[in-house]
Amino acid sequence: MRPVLHSGSQYQQHPRYGIGSQGWKVLHPGPHWKENAVMYHWLLLAGGLTAAIVYAVLMYRSPVQFLFLLAAPLFVSNGLAVSRKPSVELDPYLKKMALSTMLL
Repeated sequence: MRPVLHSGSQYQQHPRYGIGSQGWKVLHPGPHWKENAVMYHWLLLAGGLTAAIVYAVLMYRSPVQFLFLLAAPLFVSNGLAVSRKPSVELDPYLKKMALSTMLL
């Protein structure tokens, strides 16, 4: 999760703010941001796969349409890894997620 940037001076004294590059004040995320980000990640994964399944069922013509489900384990493994890793180690999983999406 990227910090929110503010340019106003009223944020200097707040403990959740620091000074970023180019004089911007950086709002650091709250204590539960990781849990919220993980829940959001899982919702995106589940919502995307659910939408794809619903579309395949509604537009059914042959079983070949469900071949995209072979990519589902990649999404599940990505979600599990994001859930278990500390936030500083999450950047490589964005690349894996993008590649999994291309496979889908």
